[in-house]
Amino acid sequence: MSEELNDCVALVTGASRGIGRACAIELAKAGCELVLMGRDTEALEATAQECAEFCDTIIFYALDLADPEAMAETVEDLLESTGKLNIIVNNAGVRGPLDTHAPFDETVETLEVNLLSMMRLNHQCIDAILSSEGPKAIINIASVLGKVGLGGSAAYCASKHGVVGYTASLFEDLRSSGVKVSAICPGFVNTAMVADRGLAGERMIQPEDVAKTVRFVAEFPGTGCPTEIIIRPQMNPYSA
Repeated sequence: MSEELNDCVALVTGASRGIGRACAIELAKAGCELVLMGRDTEALEATAQECAEFCDTIIFYALDLADPEAMAETVEDLLESTGKLNIIVNNAGVRGPLDTHAPFDETVETLEVNLLSMMRLNHQCIDAILSSEGPKAIINIASVLGKVGLGGSAAYCASKHGVVGYTASLFEDLRSSGVKVSAICPGFVNTAMVADRGLAGERMIQPEDVAKTVRFVAEFPGTGCPTEIIIRPQMNPYSA
């Protein structure tokens, strides 16, 4: 029997648009209460409005996830407000530098946003997840570039390889507590991050596809856990 997500509290980072917005809407449809995080207040409001059709309780926080102090203050506030936390969807991410000669600070920022802030958020929230009733899941949005290398994307690949490795280890740490821990590794998704690649949007993975995968993991029966899921575009997105 699948897990029922009614009345679960789900936190989604990078919820302003794209994959994060789609995940928020899908989890709202599943019956979750929502906590949304992102940098853009107006975009978060737009996400909340879309989710309000399916969900009565929505809290959102505009912050830089790479700011440890802002993160700590926000987590404290959200846990006081919700009283529990069942699901985290770590989706926030940046593309990072494409040139190996780019200032190294850009690489550090990529690792901070894509990997370290995710680890920090999980660390600060894990006790709340463990003590909450109902289904529990930590779902990290990685990438197929967390499995292979790609020229011109060293910082991004390093960060996503880190997400995949971290997720595998965290699953081992938490499996006996009933917490599902999963890395979802999509290929090209039709979002702004790849808008300049000359790809055919209709041939790419859609944000809603990733959101359905997130829900699949969260609702998976308690006897198993899909620890890693790779999603590839069915059609070649480079084709005319």
